Amino acid sequence: MKAKKVSKNKKRLLSLSMAMVAALSFGSIMAACSDDEDSSSVPQSSIEVTTYTVSFNVGDTSVSTETVNSGEKVTKPTDPTKEGEVFIGWYKDPAFKSLYNFDEAVKGDLALYARFATPSATEYKATLIVDGETVGEASTVGGVFYESLLPKPTKEGATFAGWWTSDYEDATKLTTNCTELAVEEPTKLYAVWKSNVPLVSVNSNGISWSMDKAAQVSLKVTCD
Repeated sequence: MKAKKVSKNKKRLLSLSMAMVAALSFGSIMAACSDDEDSSSVPQSSIEVTTYTVSFNVGDTSVSTETVNSGEKVTKPTDPTKEGEVFIGWYKDPAFKSLYNFDEAVKGDLALYARFATPSATEYKATLIVDGETVGEASTVGGVFYESLLPKPTKEGATFAGWWTSDYEDATKLTTNCTELAVEEPTKLYAVWKSNVPLVSVNSNGISWSMDKAAQVSLKVTCD
C-alpha cells in the first residue's frame, strides 16, 4: 500500500510540472505577440527621396518627361526625327551651346533640347586616327563635324578626351578640339587620351609624377 501512495505522489508532481510548463509557454507566446503588436504600432521612419523632372523638347514642344531620383542618371530617349534633317543630340540650352552628357548624375530639374542640322549638297570626310592607326571615317553634316556624331573609342588604362585636328598632320602637334568643327575640305581627326594611371619617372634629379601628358600640374620630389 505504501508503494502505491508514492506512485500517486509522483503522478501528481508530474502533472503539476506539465501544467507549469504549459503556463510558461503560453505566457511566452502572449508576450511575443504583445511585442509584435507594440512594434507594429510604432511608426517606421520614412526616408524621403528627392526626385527631379527631366523634360525633352523638340522646338517649343515638350515631347516627353522623366522623373529621376537625385544622383541617378536619366535614360537617353529614342532619337527624335525631323524630315530632311539629321538629329545632332540633346543640349542643355535652346541655343545649343552645351551638349548634354547622359553619364552625368541629375542634380536638379532639367530641360533638354533636340538639335537638328540640314545636310548640304557637299559634305566632307574625316579620317579617324587612333594611336597612329586609321580606324574609320566620319562625315560632316552641313559642312560641320559634330562631336556627338563621332565615335568614342576605348583604351585600357585611359579615358577618351576627344577628337583633335592638327594643321601639321601630326598627332603630337594638335591644333583644335573637334566639338563643332566647320571644314571646307577633307581632314584628319586624332584621338586624344587622358591616362588613368599616374606617370612616374625616376632619375638622378628625383621623382616626377603627373596624371597625364596634357596636365599642367606635376609633383616633383627631390632626393638629397
